[in-house]
Amino acid sequence: MQTITVCTDAGYKRLHKQTIAGWATYIRTPSQTIHASGIIGQRTKGSSQAELYAIANALHVLNRNYDLSKYKVILYSDSLYALRNHLDGSLGKQRQDRKEVYDKFIRPQLDKIMVYEARHVKGHLPKSEWASSSARFYMQNWCDEEVHRIMKIMYAIVNKKAEEKRLCLQQKKSIIKP
Repeated sequence: MQTITVCTDAGYKRLHKQTIAGWATYIRTPSQTIHASGIIGQRTKGSSQAELYAIANALHVLNRNYDLSKYKVILYSDSLYALRNHLDGSLGKQRQDRKEVYDKFIRPQLDKIMVYEARHVKGHLPKSEWASSSARFYMQNWCDEEVHRIMKIMYAIVNKKAEEKRLCLQQKKSIIKP
């Protein structure tokens, strides 16, 4: 049985009364490497929910390219919440909004996989601490940097719109004044 390794990460920020969230995945298969990332288009209520969307997007990308019933999938995430509360159930009660993400987007993908393992990878480690497991830390680091890149773009867009709105309101106030 061949193995596919998947690493995911997500970013979440509340900015100017809006939430922005992004995701990234690094997938290593027997025949290729897939890098994918993007903006989470769903309304996201926090970083834990964003991490679940990252896992869902990674599994969706993988499912588009492979018949998952033929592979063992090892899924790495730096989110203990996502891993323990949704993928292995060891933490207990799930929040309803996050359970809906899992039930709708993740569980159907996991059901297609022959065998899967969910593993924690400690995020944000300096290279000096990667030790013998450097491949998984390299994958996690790529995901982290890619999410930061996407979030930086989103910050700029949201900040620009907020500034345009502020200027527009200032102009309206100056027009109204005698």
